[in-house]
Amino acid sequence: MSTPRLPWDDESPVSAAVSSSRISSPLPLAALAPASPRVAETGLTGIQCCSNGSAVARLAAARVHVLANTPGSVRVITATHDQADDLVRHVLADQRATLGVERGGWVGYSVRLATPALIAGGLTPLSGLGLEAVVARVVARARRDGALRHFATASRHPGFVPSLARTVMDLRLAGVAAATVAAPDSSQSQDLAALLQEIDATLASLGHADRSQVLALALEAVAADAVEGLGTPLVLVDPPLTCRRDVELAAALLERSGDALVTMPDGDPWAVRLRQRIGRRMREVVVPAGIDVAAAALQRVQASLFGAGVIIVSEQESDPSVQCLSAPGEGRESVELARAVLARAETGTPFDRMAIVLRAPALYGSHLETALRRAGIPAYFARGTRRPDPAGRAFRALLT
Repeated sequence: MSTPRLPWDDESPVSAAVSSSRISSPLPLAALAPASPRVAETGLTGIQCCSNGSAVARLAAARVHVLANTPGSVRVITATHDQADDLVRHVLADQRATLGVERGGWVGYSVRLATPALIAGGLTPLSGLGLEAVVARVVARARRDGALRHFATASRHPGFVPSLARTVMDLRLAGVAAATVAAPDSSQSQDLAALLQEIDATLASLGHADRSQVLALALEAVAADAVEGLGTPLVLVDPPLTCRRDVELAAALLERSGDALVTMPDGDPWAVRLRQRIGRRMREVVVPAGIDVAAAALQRVQASLFGAGVIIVSEQESDPSVQCLSAPGEGRESVELARAVLARAETGTPFDRMAIVLRAPALYGSHLETALRRAGIPAYFARGTRRPDPAGRAFRALLT
């Protein structure tokens, strides 16, 4: 069983993957590192936590927890819906069925929790792009009415609206009211406070609920036990906690579940706040990651990328399994990535066993698509690409 996929599932702050083939063969279960006997034999219930710098170790703990509750009901929540599908498929690849395993993305699941309250209030969830559109409307109105002093010139530049939208989102997620932003001796803060008040009024008049309001309604629903199935065993795999309300909602879900596991990378500041909020009720699950300084560079990166410690490796111990590349611009970097893919293919690695993970898919998508097409590399983009390219539309507008 799967939580209905929602448009907001793709808005999690997680890098989008670009796979080199539409056919994605599942990873062998051995890649998930079989759990240690210490994990399998404890049989602990309550709130458990696997905080580890190794993704392999965290996935191993998640696998043990899912298998311990199947057949039966278990809820798997990851950063996005696609990741939850992949995790369940890999974990239960050797099982006869996946009945009773509910899965979903963190953002989409929070919207689902808030849906009854949204319907009762006549509200519609607003995506990040929708919030940016509301901000653009408010800025245009303020500029037309001459209400801006400090931002009068900056508001005419194309980057002002996206920057203001991110600022507004951060302030609302932090619970900062518009009245607390204004300072009597600062025209900048007064402009920002006026824009915040106008954005709040516009959202209310249009019946839109942004991310902060959705999280608040979801937290109220969980606190009031207004949602069925909160006691279902829960597996939170690296939830993308980005604000205080995310932490509060994650803590509430873990406390309501009768048997919960949360995995978190070492050193994540929001994960640390989640541990502090739950306190001693959270028990640590230890999965040996098998970190070996003499292992391949890729294995050391996988085990220690998010770790708090530092592993010092001499230059003689480096190997080509991890390479660093610096290029002057996204286009040139995409060309070098295409060359690296071709070089790997010449060694015998098929295209459908390669993937490119992007930190900024919107920025690199068109460049990478062009580079791969020119190199003759078949590629599947998980989130698609923009067609036509925005630069082409802008150039055509200049010509006409």
